[in-house]
Amino acid sequence: MYFDYVHMPDEFCTLLKSNMQTTGSGYQFLRKNLWDKPHFQAILSRACADIKGSLSFERIINSLGWYGLRDRLASTYLYHQEHGYYPDIVLLKNIEDILHFEEEIKNQTLEGYGRHFLYAFYIKMNLYYIKRTNPKGTYHNHLMSKSSIEVVKSFSRKTIDIDWLCMSIHHFVEYLGEDKLRQVLAEGGSYKELYKLLSEPQRYSINENFLSYASSIRDDSPFLFAQV
Repeated sequence: MYFDYVHMPDEFCTLLKSNMQTTGSGYQFLRKNLWDKPHFQAILSRACADIKGSLSFERIINSLGWYGLRDRLASTYLYHQEHGYYPDIVLLKNIEDILHFEEEIKNQTLEGYGRHFLYAFYIKMNLYYIKRTNPKGTYHNHLMSKSSIEVVKSFSRKTIDIDWLCMSIHHFVEYLGEDKLRQVLAEGGSYKELYKLLSEPQRYSINENFLSYASSIRDDSPFLFAQV
């Protein structure tokens, strides 16, 4: 699958990259810096159109919790990406696959962080973008192959940056095959060793896709630090 640069809701991505526990930086950012901004309130009014009364922070968080609010916002943004306008009422059906994916690999990341949700959210935003720009194309609708998910689940060490792990595994399974990838990993092979096994076109493709994802979610850390 080709990964494009996708215009993503920047502040929503910031929340998904952050610690959203009540003492975390993301939670505080949502409460103190984002909540009362007019553009966020406009999206919030769409996402919570069925909730009567004041959309105060305390009321919404007490009613929905962060995850409930997150799901509504994601559904609203995805609807806009697919149809070109925001819905009058949120139907969470369009994030069911994201929630299933999140549940599948939740044990591989730290509680409070949502980068696995961010990864799946980007994949769907990218899919809708491609469909809109090339409506006659043929597309698959799965977020990640079953083989790739199983490889990700085989890692015992938890990581905050689960999205970059998913991105890497997705490409290595596609290019090398699951059996070869598992063999190299079982022998203690690193990312650099796996990268050396790729052809030049495959290296170009994986680098291009990584850059597209990084620029879409505003995250250049993997290119500055050895994380993946």
